[in-house]
Amino acid sequence: MIDKKFKPWLLEVNHAPSFNDDTDVDKEVKTNLLTDTLRLLNITYATKQRIQNKQQRELDKKKVIGSSQQNGEGDSDEEHVQSHEQFQLENLGDYKRIYPFP
Repeated sequence: MIDKKFKPWLLEVNHAPSFNDDTDVDKEVKTNLLTDTLRLLNITYATKQRIQNKQQRELDKKKVIGSSQQNGEGDSDEEHVQSHEQFQLENLGDYKRIYPFP
């Protein structure tokens, strides 16, 4: 929905949205949406590999000692969350953070 100041408001999320760009408006809006979304997610091959390697180490450790304790390598979960939140705030693009409240 767009208000009288032409500000868009999200009313629903579609599980199978169309990203066809049949018109110039579609192309501009959808390109910016996807660009901002992917930038905000910070998806990189190195990040994917790091996460997969950590998951594999944890799985291997569970198999060997039957425990789900962390092995102390890398950032703690809390440090990772803080780092991720800071990254998001710096890379919002045209998004506006509405939750959690600043």
